[in-house]
Amino acid sequence: MDLIKAETADIDSVGRFNLPEEEVRARTGEYLAQLEETPGNYVGVVINPESPMFDVACTLERQVFEAAFEGNDTEYMENKYGALTDTSRFLLVLEKDAEGGGMPVCFMRLVLPEEGATTTMSLEDASPNIGKTPKDIRDIHDIVDLHQCWDVATLGLTEKHRDTMESVDIRILINRMFYSLASQDGIKHM
Repeated sequence: MDLIKAETADIDSVGRFNLPEEEVRARTGEYLAQLEETPGNYVGVVINPESPMFDVACTLERQVFEAAFEGNDTEYMENKYGALTDTSRFLLVLEKDAEGGGMPVCFMRLVLPEEGATTTMSLEDASPNIGKTPKDIRDIHDIVDLHQCWDVATLGLTEKHRDTMESVDIRILINRMFYSLASQDGIKHM
């Protein structure tokens, strides 16, 4: 499976987690127009921080999390995930529409810890819930180098696609992208 890499462009961090729907739709349509024709209703892409689609992914991330978790509004998301921008990539599934445009429907934020890191957001979040320190967790799972480990920080699917037959296609697509990219990048732990 070929993974489509986002083209580099300047981005404006203002509104990163709160783009208006018309801006999300416009950016998604422009992005899809740049891609080679793909079969099916969905296309999976890898989005880097330099892409104009990064803010689209952040907006979808906030929308899904705000609906699921009280208090996960724009300010919370900017405070929690904004600092991870430079080390994040998104796997993003776009649903194509009949007019040649589309909308994002599924995302996964992958964070590659910086060289020499000793913990990740996920290890810190898990630690008090399982009664183990981040170092304990790393030792149990033989995680020696966090730079060979992805922190799967967030994952979500739009509400209208949950528990539908279409969600099967979307989930298969994002999982294939995940495993292909992990293999390509030499990732040993997640």
